[in-house]
Amino acid sequence: MIRSVPARPGEPHPKEVFDIIGRHFPYYEEIMVASFLIAGLLGLFLIISGIGTLLVKQWGRILTILTGLAIIAHSVFLAGYYIAVVIPNQSKMQQEFIDYAKKIEEDAKKKQAKAPPGSPPPPAFATPAPANQSANHLLYLGCFVVCLAYGTAIVLVMVLPSTRKAFEESANYVEDDDDEWKHERRRRLLEVDDFDRPRFRDDDIER
Repeated sequence: MIRSVPARPGEPHPKEVFDIIGRHFPYYEEIMVASFLIAGLLGLFLIISGIGTLLVKQWGRILTILTGLAIIAHSVFLAGYYIAVVIPNQSKMQQEFIDYAKKIEEDAKKKQAKAPPGSPPPPAFATPAPANQSANHLLYLGCFVVCLAYGTAIVLVMVLPSTRKAFEESANYVEDDDDEWKHERRRRLLEVDDFDRPRFRDDDIER
């Protein structure tokens, strides 16, 4: 869809830009699109599993573990692709894009020279300067590390013996009459005074 967007005069065509990226980063478009979709699904699963965890439901714990493992796998794959494919080829891709931008700029100047006198100049397109690759690498790898650490943390917390025991006890708990609202009312009614005698509070008697 982006490839079919027409380029404005004097600016690079999206198709050419993606072709340059694809020559140096194989399957980059497909991986990025899939990555965004997966990230959206993982975010949805985190919300659902968070609700289940707050309710102390066993399915919430299991979904949290599975989502955490998926986050780990997703982060490891993207980090591996970035280290194995993007970092080694980024300089070449950037140089090809700079050369392509210079060609566009030269073509625009040639068209302007052939244009009739008084014709408006073509839109200015600045040739991009080389980016700080080290900063970009640290930024992306830092994001991968944070996602990996988060996925690992939630999995470890959910598999702790104490956590597993709490969820198992919640799953096996049988509700009784004391779980109803009357239990709290009965507790408040039977407050004990200094002589250990049950007494009613005035506000409760009025009810």
